[in-house]
Amino acid sequence: MVEVFHSIRCSNILAFSSEYRHNSILMGKRKRLLVEQGFQVIRMIGKGGFGRVYQVSRPGTGVIGAKVMKEEDFDTKEWRVGYQLTKGNTNPFVLKYHSATMYGTQTVILMEFANMKNLDCLIESKQDLPIPVIRAIMRQL
Repeated sequence: MVEVFHSIRCSNILAFSSEYRHNSILMGKRKRLLVEQGFQVIRMIGKGGFGRVYQVSRPGTGVIGAKVMKEEDFDTKEWRVGYQLTKGNTNPFVLKYHSATMYGTQTVILMEFANMKNLDCLIESKQDLPIPVIRAIMRQL
């Protein structure tokens, strides 16, 4: 019984270790790609099913956001439509995209850095909001 438990526990540890190593290597590749393009990676902002977003800086661009995703997850048509919609938009509440570039199997999307949390965080905080903030949010909806 103890031997069976030990082998199950060891196999779970090995599976976790292998997955952790794979994720660490992949994360290292993403950061390395950004560094190779002249960026200083400040921190990872978020991650999701379509990649990771980093806060980065580079001389000439300042602090911006960089989303690194797999090439197969990047939709060129969707990108073009989104870019055209934000191009020339002076609304301060719309995130501006700068470029999307493919590097081998990875795509890097450069965007304005937004130092704000999402609306879910705002709702969960249950704080009263000033009227100007409410107006700004309502304009976006």
